[in-house]
Amino acid sequence: QYVQEYGPSFSLDIKNKSNEDIRKIIDRLNNKYKKKLQLSNPPFQNPEANKFRIGDITGQIRISNLELVIVPKYLQIDDSQKWLKALMHMLHISKTISYSPHSTVKGSKNRLYFIDLIAADFIDSLAPAIKSGLPLGYIKQKQESSFLRGRIDIIQQTKNIFSKPHVVACITETLTENIPLSIVLKWACRFLSYKVTNVFLRYRLSEFLENFSEVSDILPPSGVIDRLGILGTQIQYQRPFETAQALINQSGQNFDPKSSQTPGILFKSSKVFEDFISGCLTRIARRNERWTHSKQKWMRLAIGPANPVGVKPDDVLYVDGNVALVLDSKYKNNLVDDPKGKANREDIYQLICSCRAASSNYGVLIYPSSEPLVNCKLSEYEIVKEQKPKKFFTLGIPPMELAEQDGESRILNHLEKNIQKIINASI
Repeated sequence: QYVQEYGPSFSLDIKNKSNEDIRKIIDRLNNKYKKKLQLSNPPFQNPEANKFRIGDITGQIRISNLELVIVPKYLQIDDSQKWLKALMHMLHISKTISYSPHSTVKGSKNRLYFIDLIAADFIDSLAPAIKSGLPLGYIKQKQESSFLRGRIDIIQQTKNIFSKPHVVACITETLTENIPLSIVLKWACRFLSYKVTNVFLRYRLSEFLENFSEVSDILPPSGVIDRLGILGTQIQYQRPFETAQALINQSGQNFDPKSSQTPGILFKSSKVFEDFISGCLTRIARRNERWTHSKQKWMRLAIGPANPVGVKPDDVLYVDGNVALVLDSKYKNNLVDDPKGKANREDIYQLICSCRAASSNYGVLIYPSSEPLVNCKLSEYEIVKEQKPKKFFTLGIPPMELAEQDGESRILNHLEKNIQKIINASI
């Protein structure tokens, strides 16, 4: 079932579930995702009896036997399949998760859900890594022996001087596949194999699971997973590990992939867009050696009797070490350019404060757009009073362009060209 963020309310038709059961499931989902995604409001709203509405989340989730694919508010339901492809590109650029864009799956003519796209990317990143064998690591073991093996366990040996003078307390290190990294990867294979709708993907994941037959099924504590570092010899597992880590964070530490009624992966829509724009700016700055880019750093705006007042712009672009412009991404409709004059004044006020704090003459408001890229023009506004900023601009970026061939390159070039136009005018 495809639904739209902030779109019409809809019913959930779930087999063998009463309205009361459904409401309990939704309550659990709201508690879980509001906390995990740091949302201001519950994502599943209940505007009328037995009907629901989605707010500020996108992605896919399965509720019992029902699949919900959530399309962002500025797109139509008909765009849902293209949106899933575009979302994968956005996540890849933003580094929200190390996904790579995926558009097709070999041997399949079926429409793919978002979870299938994630599985396809996980398979593509794990397949070449696993060819050289599972990641290995050393585990420490303490033992007592009649001869020295490994190194002496000094503390235990001291205790044994009088009670067991004939044995040596040793610490040995054994090379094994049963390490936290392998356990996490096995968990992801099991999770995805239960959740994918595509038979080919399920078969590939089952093949992978055979490689993990000697690896434990029990996940290590969440703290261990969060602190788990990828060694240089294991760098090929970086991408599949980050995907697995994200799935674990979404599903919970004690998640049973076979019996759970609410698997899936959801994202905070506004954060995905903001991180996507920041990711684009990072890439653009790398292409221009005089440019540098910083993201979400506090800047002091004013000093008061108690505490200083600060603002945190989404992005700041520097040229030759000097602030060139401040950029704020807004996950909302662009009403600044609305001919009826219903401007997003709070967006303008925030941008002006950020420009003052950064000592920037120019600021840019970036909005998502449903228009083709050729229709997304830079709009210019000149500040009447003599102050910083001197001007601010608005610019639309259409994420759906990412679903098209070379869409990523076109968006980067479009953003770079308009930023260059502003910088050139300031020189």
